[in-house]
Amino acid sequence: MPAARRKSVGGANAEKSKGGAAPAPGKKGKDPLAGFAVRSKNDLEIMFDGYLVQAGNNPHECDSMNEQALAAFAEDMGIPKDDPLVLMLAFRLECAGSFSITRGEWVHGFQELSITSHAGVRTYLKALSAELCNPDPGDQFTNFYNFSYDFIRSDPTRFLPLDTAIQYWRRILIPHFKLLPEWCNYLVDESGLEGKGVTRDLWQQLWVFAQNTPSLEDHSAQGAYPVIIDNFVEWAMNPGGDAEKDAGDSGDVTAS
Repeated sequence: MPAARRKSVGGANAEKSKGGAAPAPGKKGKDPLAGFAVRSKNDLEIMFDGYLVQAGNNPHECDSMNEQALAAFAEDMGIPKDDPLVLMLAFRLECAGSFSITRGEWVHGFQELSITSHAGVRTYLKALSAELCNPDPGDQFTNFYNFSYDFIRSDPTRFLPLDTAIQYWRRILIPHFKLLPEWCNYLVDESGLEGKGVTRDLWQQLWVFAQNTPSLEDHSAQGAYPVIIDNFVEWAMNPGGDAEKDAGDSGDVTAS
């Protein structure tokens, strides 16, 4: 009898080993779809935490990627830290802060785009790159361009520094604004903006000007552009002339 009892217990153990532990009484089995969702979110958060660590932040204490973490992200993706792809991604993730992406924006935004992996992020950036170079940008590009002003402005209480504006204009508008080299030269050499800021109105109106003015002859001084744009056209059409005017007099570019 003792031997038979040992055999019975051993048989029960063998069944558990073969079939796995039975669910505890009163508990249902795990939903496989819920498990996939959790795994996907964790993949994104692992990426997020990795960039925080590279920027010297503790993932347990920090829930936002700052400029240094975004630079780490850009390096990981093999692009410059001031690449407009970073701005376009922040736009698509609906980021609200200046040069920052919160954990919630990162995870929720990518899940909304059905992206759950490092490889998926790389593939998505390639698609965004093609969109940025589209020779016929639409309203979505206009929304992205206008969004960029507040995202790259490190101090939301002040205007965008001239050197930062030029840096990103050269990155964002190079495929779309034929007069961009002349515009940048004018700002540096003739505009009187050095040491002052670029307003949101000037930032936005330059894109309107770029779309409507493929050549200087197409410009209408009757348009509602900031004075500095009219001065630029006059300067560009009269090389060596006395067309430049101190931008501070125009009332639209003086930093607070």
